[in-house]
Amino acid sequence: MSFYMPLGLLGLLGVPVLILIYILKRRYREETVPSTFMWKRSLAYMKKRFPWNLRNSILLLLQILAIVLVSFILARPYVVAKKSNEVIAIIDASASMMSQDETGTTRFARAVKKVEELAEDAGPNSRVTVITAGDTAKQHIYRSDVRADIKRALAECACTYSSPDLEGALRLAESAQEENTQAKIVLYTDTAYETADGVEIIDVTNGEWNIAALGLEAQQNGGIWSFKGKVCSYGDDLTVTALLYVDGEYVSAKKVSCTDGVPAEVAFRDYESVDFTYAQLIVSVEGGTDALTADNTYSYYRPAQAKKNIQVAYGPGCYDGFLYSALRVVNDGGVTTAVQVNDLDENGCELRTTVSGVLQDSRIKYSGFDLYIFVGVMPETLPQDGALWFINPPVVTVEDENGTPVQKQIQFPEGISARVGDSFEASESDRAYSLGLNITDEEPYASVLRGLSLQNVAVKKYTSIESDKYVGLVRCNFNTVLAAGQEGHQRVMILTIALSDLPTNMLDYVVLMGNMFAYSCPDVIDDQIYTVGESAVITVPPGASEITVLRDNTPVKVVPADDMEYLFTLPGNYEFQITVVHTGADNMTEAETETLYCFAAIPSEDSNIYSTQDSIGAEPLPDGLVTKLEPTEIWWYFLIALMIVLMAEWWVYYRV
Repeated sequence: MSFYMPLGLLGLLGVPVLILIYILKRRYREETVPSTFMWKRSLAYMKKRFPWNLRNSILLLLQILAIVLVSFILARPYVVAKKSNEVIAIIDASASMMSQDETGTTRFARAVKKVEELAEDAGPNSRVTVITAGDTAKQHIYRSDVRADIKRALAECACTYSSPDLEGALRLAESAQEENTQAKIVLYTDTAYETADGVEIIDVTNGEWNIAALGLEAQQNGGIWSFKGKVCSYGDDLTVTALLYVDGEYVSAKKVSCTDGVPAEVAFRDYESVDFTYAQLIVSVEGGTDALTADNTYSYYRPAQAKKNIQVAYGPGCYDGFLYSALRVVNDGGVTTAVQVNDLDENGCELRTTVSGVLQDSRIKYSGFDLYIFVGVMPETLPQDGALWFINPPVVTVEDENGTPVQKQIQFPEGISARVGDSFEASESDRAYSLGLNITDEEPYASVLRGLSLQNVAVKKYTSIESDKYVGLVRCNFNTVLAAGQEGHQRVMILTIALSDLPTNMLDYVVLMGNMFAYSCPDVIDDQIYTVGESAVITVPPGASEITVLRDNTPVKVVPADDMEYLFTLPGNYEFQITVVHTGADNMTEAETETLYCFAAIPSEDSNIYSTQDSIGAEPLPDGLVTKLEPTEIWWYFLIALMIVLMAEWWVYYRV
């Protein structure tokens, strides 16, 4: 036993004081009375009931004991248990823990129930910590001995459809164990571990079995499509029915004999279709209860078309057939529309145009393209629905107020937060200007330089680019000549050298064009098959106003259009409906919806509801770590004893 306030024991000095009071107690005074007859009779009666000396002794002992008890109460005594039953409970909250037995009880619910039983024994040295290992490890309650709080925390625990973050859960458990080295870590899971160091494993399986659709691929041969799926049974050998649906319509069914834990392939051939959006593989079995239905469907979406619509506007004398050819290579043969500008005004903007012989004597109106390229020319107004390239911006010659011809470097149209500076041109005797790379790790700008060297590449003339917002990528004589940036959702690239000035045999030429194209026209969604716990990267196109997210045809949320990462927390078929506003030639706006499709599956390892792992283990505790057991205050026991002593003292003094 120890004391929080040992100075309270000074109250024991009252014991000798009390004894001294008894010793120095005043004697009786002599008084003359008429008769002592009644006193003698009364005294004789009292001596028969209780001897006077014994009565005084008992009173003294009770009063001494009361002083001792009061002193102990003031000193606040406590004790520390020599043993602790503290438990750090980790509950596996992965998708496989949603498996249900024949009664409809999930493994996760059974694990929670077992931890609730620990709460019944909770006390000062039988504390409970609860941690769930879902997509991220989460601590719900920390070293609590309050049963109601533990049960409340368990009620808030939830299972996820992702893989368990056991590493993070163990880190949290180890932190709690440092407070009490005698606490044990207990993992409630359905995974079998061959070895477990420092962790007690509680198996929560109950004879369940599961069938799963693990994959679906498609291949086209002419107008005929073939589909190949993968199915599996876990927990039992079963005959599985595999159904194929295309764009929501039934196509075919196959019976597949599955051996426990061994994936089997199923083929669907000769599906005639020119085009389709998605196909689905759905598995089922007759009789029994499939423990986990979240993996009974697997969807395949056709990849989006990679070709982009490109419009190239050439200024007078700036046509470059090599650029046109390079664009066809990087755009997978996509057709570009070439616009030849015949004349410019004093601001470098086009006056009359010829567009493949269609538009005569008309100003160019830009709408409906993914990428707009201006070579040696500036547009009157910026397109709003595509990426922008400005290559070799024009330098026009005008007369100053004295009539002297001067070169004037034009400014970009409103909406471009960059400007061009001085122009430089090497003379016949001067050597050309060498190009160099401004290496950066910032994405997506770093991707523009990937695979480039630009060694021994020089140009005769260039114009510098000045901007605090744009990222300089290529330099010439310490001046930026290639810069990239964003204006809202529009990706912009500025190159202030003429491509025709570059050596036509430069190996970097097509690589540079490909990188610039990939930066300017990224896929709106980076993939079409995901696993729960992963994120889809959405790059919204210019002109987008909002994004509507749907899961299995049910709206999830509507958000303003912006580049985003969407985290998949539930399996299913997802749609991202992006509303894009186009401005037509008559300046009228028109909204259209671009729909992107993808599928999110639970982790394949969680479909195996009887998976095994080599090992799991907690990190050894640091050397010299002292166990921090919580002390238990016992002053209230002394308070109860004090009340009993005072009652006895009163009874002896007044009743005996």
